Amino acid sequence: PELPRDLGGQVAIVTGGLSGIGAGIAAHLRARGARVVVGDLTGPVDPAETDGVLAVRCDVRTEDDVVSLVELAAAQGGVHVLVNCAGISRKQPITELTLENWSAVIDTNLRGAVLAIKHASRRMIAQRSGSIVNIASIAGIATLDAQNTAYVASKGALMALTRSLVYELAPHGVRINCVAPGLVETPILTGMTQQW
Repeated sequence: PELPRDLGGQVAIVTGGLSGIGAGIAAHLRARGARVVVGDLTGPVDPAETDGVLAVRCDVRTEDDVVSLVELAAAQGGVHVLVNCAGISRKQPITELTLENWSAVIDTNLRGAVLAIKHASRRMIAQRSGSIVNIASIAGIATLDAQNTAYVASKGALMALTRSLVYELAPHGVRINCVAPGLVETPILTGMTQQW
């Protein structure tokens, strides 16, 4: 399909950009001319470039990792786009939900986005432009499946976070939007049971 906008000269950060939806987003941004920097838990410890995408290991739950990711992007020419796509799911019935699983999901899907927005938006506000896209899920609206409490809560909260930040970021020329994909063949979907 025709690509509607040239992103040449812009630097885009994609968290969780080495698989699933994130990898597709990174490839699309690259095809539109952006310099793409991917932070992913499975990325290389030292930044490495493959197919025009610069990737590095980043645990979005760790603020120092996120700061390093944003600084790496800034060194490539600025921070113009941030796509928060890092996400995990751990299913358990509420009566057995462990704090470890709850925290892992909330910290990755929500805290990770907050940390990335915090540090990327500082640069965007200073330049009075930028675009932030949070990747939520239809699960944040319609839960889709049982025993998915942490994931559903994190994605619903990500939608609310996006709405709340419009009032902080828009006056500085920074757009923030949230996309809630439906069923997409990713590791999270393929991890579902056949019965589901």
